[in-house]
Amino acid sequence: IAKIETIKVAHSFIEKKLGTTVQPSFVKKTLEKIGFEVKDTKGNYTVTVPTYRATKDISIPEDIVEEVGRFFGYTSLPLELPHITSTPDKDCATERVALIKQMLASSSHMHEVQNYGFFDNEFLKQINWKLNRPVTLANAISEQRTVLATCLMPGLLQNVVENKGAKDDLRFFEWGRVWRVNAKNKNKVDEHRILAGLFYKRKGEIDFYQTKAELEQLFAALDIAIQWKKSIEVAQWASTYQMADLFYEGRNIGNAGKIAKSKIAAIGGGDAFGFEICGDFLLGVELTDKKFIELPKYQATSLDVSVMVPSKTTVTDLESAIAQADKRIFDVVLQDVFVKDDWGNKKSITLRFFVRDNKTLQKNDIDTVYAAVQKALKNQGAEVR
Repeated sequence: IAKIETIKVAHSFIEKKLGTTVQPSFVKKTLEKIGFEVKDTKGNYTVTVPTYRATKDISIPEDIVEEVGRFFGYTSLPLELPHITSTPDKDCATERVALIKQMLASSSHMHEVQNYGFFDNEFLKQINWKLNRPVTLANAISEQRTVLATCLMPGLLQNVVENKGAKDDLRFFEWGRVWRVNAKNKNKVDEHRILAGLFYKRKGEIDFYQTKAELEQLFAALDIAIQWKKSIEVAQWASTYQMADLFYEGRNIGNAGKIAKSKIAAIGGGDAFGFEICGDFLLGVELTDKKFIELPKYQATSLDVSVMVPSKTTVTDLESAIAQADKRIFDVVLQDVFVKDDWGNKKSITLRFFVRDNKTLQKNDIDTVYAAVQKALKNQGAEVR
């Protein structure tokens, strides 16, 4: 017994596919003429296919359209391209990650690594790493890898050990995932995406501020303003006095700073700077559209100021003090940080600030701004040199 095939197709679907207007009566008569049974319910056809066609070439709505088009005459169809409306999409996660990787590779000359999602237990012992809310595997792949990674930094430090003989300067970054047992519910596991990086020198020291400036290029490419603040809780891989938390609109999105001397000593010495940034934030932050800003009518001028400050004073504090000293100051840039052993707990910092007004600046205007900057810095405990 042959199977009876029934196909439902809307009249609007037929017209859309043919790209022209077709009378319902033409559709019904045409199909009935070649042996189809057609029931029309307010523009929706229920078509019963004859048994001698149902097992061959008629099984989907498009086949019905083809039968109607055949008798309508393909030469009678208008020669027009279909209208497609398209709108620009916001960048997707894949494009955002690609941009981040491209920036780190091109501007900071970093190499991407992809480590296992498990800690190497022996290496953790080597660097004296303490586990924080670890996720232990019920069926580990080996005796050495029984815990999921809760942080990407141990893997990057191990990359240094594995590649230290190749070059004196190594730069790695990794886009990966970390897992931790939920702080409130021990039966739940939290999974997060993380961007981590490591700058390593076997000889000499890595300058904190120079490396910070390189990392700022990534934030500039994403057009997000990041604030560097003194860390309240220092990560176990970081140096106590050269560590900063990264904030965006009041939200802590990561940290960056020098690697602790104890961790560097455990891998054979040298100097290193690391960072960890929340990958979920980097993917979720909404990037602002670029808009043209009218060029200033009046020329700006720049002034340098050097100060001696306690070692605990941050560049961010000084930049903020200068920026708020006078409304005509529109930018502050770090120029230099200098430290001498016989200075004790003090350091010298040189900053450049830019001044512009809605008129041509006169000497007395510049002197007024500079005096305001000096006063603001002295209030921060700085000694203007």
